[in-house]
Amino acid sequence: MSTTLDSPAGLLSSGQPLVSFAAVAAKFGVNAATVWRWASRGQTVSGGRLRMPAVRVGNSWRTTFEAVARWSEQVTAAALPSDNPADATPTPKQRARQVERASRQADAIFGPSA
Repeated sequence: MSTTLDSPAGLLSSGQPLVSFAAVAAKFGVNAATVWRWASRGQTVSGGRLRMPAVRVGNSWRTTFEAVARWSEQVTAAALPSDNPADATPTPKQRARQVERASRQADAIFGPSA
């Protein structure tokens, strides 16, 4: 069975030190409850959820700073607009210009409509 670095087994075998949610909260300037929410509920992105990788060790939950950094990059990439112009939704003004341009092209090809 293969493991990814973001799976519990991957976190345990990554060689990175496991840190508490309080340590993650202190490093990133957020409340520990926020870190718990990232791990338990995740962040909503593109209609899905990305949960921060974590593993339960005894009575506490642990993660690695590396796993948090990778998760943060994934959340950020999913939240940024696409580089593909075809994925962009035109604004009403852009759409009106597209309609006007298409109308002029149709008039040039078929003649003005009556």
